[in-house]
Amino acid sequence: MRTVVLIPILTASAFAAQTVDGHVVNSVTGADVAGARVQFLPVEDGDRYQATTDAQGRFRMEGVHEGRYIVLYSARGYWGEPLPLGGEPAPPAIVGGQPVQLERKLQPIPRISGRVLEVAGQPVAGAPVWALWNERGCSAPDCFPVVHKTETDDKGAYAISDIEAPGNWLLSAAAPASLKPPETDDGQRLAWTQTFYPDVTDPQLGMRITVRPGADLFNIDIKLAAVPVRRIRGRVVDSAGKPVGEAAVALGRGFGANLQGQTDHAGTFEFASVPDADWRIAASVDAGSDKLWGTRLLTVEGHDPEPIELRLAEPFVLGGKFVFETPEDIVAPDPPHVILGTYSEIRLPADPQTRERFLGPTVDGEFSIDNVYPGQYEITVLEPPPPPFYLDSIRLGVHDAVAADVPIASDAERLTLTYKYGGGTVRGAIEGCGSAKVFLIPQQVDLRRDQFIRFTPCGANGSFEFAGVRPGTYYGIAIAGHISARFRELGADDRLLNQSTTLTVRPNESTSTKIPMVER
Repeated sequence: MRTVVLIPILTASAFAAQTVDGHVVNSVTGADVAGARVQFLPVEDGDRYQATTDAQGRFRMEGVHEGRYIVLYSARGYWGEPLPLGGEPAPPAIVGGQPVQLERKLQPIPRISGRVLEVAGQPVAGAPVWALWNERGCSAPDCFPVVHKTETDDKGAYAISDIEAPGNWLLSAAAPASLKPPETDDGQRLAWTQTFYPDVTDPQLGMRITVRPGADLFNIDIKLAAVPVRRIRGRVVDSAGKPVGEAAVALGRGFGANLQGQTDHAGTFEFASVPDADWRIAASVDAGSDKLWGTRLLTVEGHDPEPIELRLAEPFVLGGKFVFETPEDIVAPDPPHVILGTYSEIRLPADPQTRERFLGPTVDGEFSIDNVYPGQYEITVLEPPPPPFYLDSIRLGVHDAVAADVPIASDAERLTLTYKYGGGTVRGAIEGCGSAKVFLIPQQVDLRRDQFIRFTPCGANGSFEFAGVRPGTYYGIAIAGHISARFRELGADDRLLNQSTTLTVRPNESTSTKIPMVER
């Protein structure tokens, strides 16, 4: 018997009802996938539907109203569709007129396994293991969008059977606190450090493993390294320079284990065994309803650093405004959503609870962002304006704030986001484009961020069009294959940029261009 679950979720629409049949199979073996969940999400307003595949991998939805639907697939042991970490749905399914037949191939998740060993080759039980997603253009330690953690068993073995996505991954391990470091003849202090597959301490030198559907990876052993360590001392003070006792202090590299401590009554702290590396140190303490917080980056190399001072600060409210430069007869669009995100990828336990801060209610273009601390930030606009408007500039006071590392010290300067009317249009056609995506990547390095990189899928006959493009010079390229969610990675991939075409976009002008297509 076929088992089908059909659940209408919203109110009924006025369109005629149709039948949707489908089949879900394993992309590697071709076997039927039973128990897969299929969801139909309307592109416009309307009902939602879902079904579950039977033992033969088939499903049926009856009474589906006409319209366009995004189709989502998920099943235990398989990566969903669209792919996680940046995959996008296939073109919408169109329901109307004729019964719909769908078939989807889901990619089976492979298993990664191995052991963690100490210097002498003995297995290490209870060792934490991290798998770090390391897509092209996203290099450690600055960029780790996803971290998957597990631990070795009593025989030093680990296994990962639910890795989040295909692609390049970097594996690392650390010693449990109970593992005593090796001794040296010269009395030099050693400590275990986070080690990257197969046996290196520099993440840049770690060997990436390529995860492919259904291709299990065995014997991925990591041999822990013991290295010389340094001593970090310092003091935590408030904004008036007075010592702060019982402040939480944390030291981390953005992935792996963090070192944690607390200041004494004199505001001093110490980390006795710190390997050479680039670190971020942060301290915090509760002060009534607010949290006092401070942070800095620190490079430890070859010797004990000088004692450092961490100055805690109170949060403040950052004000700003939207400016829409429009012709007299044009109505400005609604202001978009904006995020103020901390620039550093390194997260520590002592950090404030929220990493990203959304702007408050917008009144006549004015907005405010609460709970901001002094530091380096990135201002991100979540959605583009309707063409032909385009985001022209982001400024903090009189300073350009488009870059990803904007220093914000207080509420003395306000943010201004300026939109202009009259962006350019870029269009063309690419033979054999298929499911590839077409990208416009700014040549200006500061603009190679998600909100300034434009992309679109190819339409009928490989045609594409961009409207409301910010004037400037761009790299144009079409890419076939999996694309990470972080488009800025494309702007850091010289291999791709060297294969692109260059084009100039001018205000209120249309540009026809030929764009090359590459595999990624």
